[in-house]
Amino acid sequence: MKKFLMIILLLLVVSLPLSFSEASYSALTSELDAMEFIEETQITEAEGHLYIQMNVTFQDEKMIYYYQDIIEKVYLQAPAKSITLLIYSEGFPVFRIQSIQGDIEDYIDGTIDRNEFLEQMGIEDIRSIENVLYDELNLFDAYIIGIFVDESESRVQLESMKKPESFQDDFMAMALTVIENTPWIDTVVFEFFKDEEEIMTIKGNKDAFLKAMKGTMSEEDFVKSLEVDIPDDIKKENEDNKDNKTVNNSKEGSTDDKGYIIIDVASGSINEVISGSKIFKLDVSEGNEYYFKINNFETLKTELIIKDSNNQLVDDNIRDGEVIEYIYADLEEGEDYYLEVKPLQNMNEAVDIRIETSSSIIPFLLGILVMLSGVIFVIIKLIKKIKSKK
Repeated sequence: MKKFLMIILLLLVVSLPLSFSEASYSALTSELDAMEFIEETQITEAEGHLYIQMNVTFQDEKMIYYYQDIIEKVYLQAPAKSITLLIYSEGFPVFRIQSIQGDIEDYIDGTIDRNEFLEQMGIEDIRSIENVLYDELNLFDAYIIGIFVDESESRVQLESMKKPESFQDDFMAMALTVIENTPWIDTVVFEFFKDEEEIMTIKGNKDAFLKAMKGTMSEEDFVKSLEVDIPDDIKKENEDNKDNKTVNNSKEGSTDDKGYIIIDVASGSINEVISGSKIFKLDVSEGNEYYFKINNFETLKTELIIKDSNNQLVDDNIRDGEVIEYIYADLEEGEDYYLEVKPLQNMNEAVDIRIETSSSIIPFLLGILVMLSGVIFVIIKLIKKIKSKK
């Protein structure tokens, strides 16, 4: 009987520190959860080392100092050989931050300052590769729908928030971001969506992207190397739009009191032999993004310049000193706009300009491909400039 009581007493003594520890951690957990930006804190202890998992609702570069304060707060209430913070965001792992006892004590007693303490902390990125890409690609003006990575391919599903001519730099930069973060893959795939419908897939070989950047592949060969797939229903929808489109010849358009020929941009085109330059007044019956494309651009290089009623430039087809074959411009209903058409050579050939709204999907897609080679050229020049400075 005496031996039995001794065993019970020993068990009680052994269990007291553990019970106290669990109670302390429970209170500390509640205290941390009450702090700003923190929720769902879990604390575990193993052989004198503390592991604290927490979900944060806000992240920026200054949060590291916030984490230092948390480590100090925890250590003062529960001293440990080391404290490791496992930072999660929206349920996904982000960082592992670890500090050992000696560094924590030096920081608390003022032997080292914040920056020195930061240098001593072990900080590890524990995001999945998909989450790394998601975070980095979200810096661009695009809505990232999904990212899928395997041993040979990185596939990004997205919807661009930009006009085609503005998105080209982003497209190349996004492709390079993917390649840098997944160097083992062979293929980069972008699936473009518009209004939740897949409208185009662009697939490119990783080596082709890198060769184009280094200048060892011509711009034309690079564009040709891309595999572009447009769903049949999208192609059919575009053809139906073309069949139903009413085309107004500018010569039959009305004129205003200043003699400008008025073009209905919602359903218009310009097909006219122009000597020097000519200005057309644009009738915007519906606010939209309008696409002005020069169909015979290869044989008749032409400048297009759109200005508002205050003679302020709205858009033109000049990019980095080069004339391209289209403008993709926002025009507001009820505002006066003027399009100046200026052929750059004298030819007895009518300028053939098609005008469509952004509801036509194919121009949106063509705009992406049209600009790719020019963008590569600009990026290559930028890289050479940077290298020359070194």
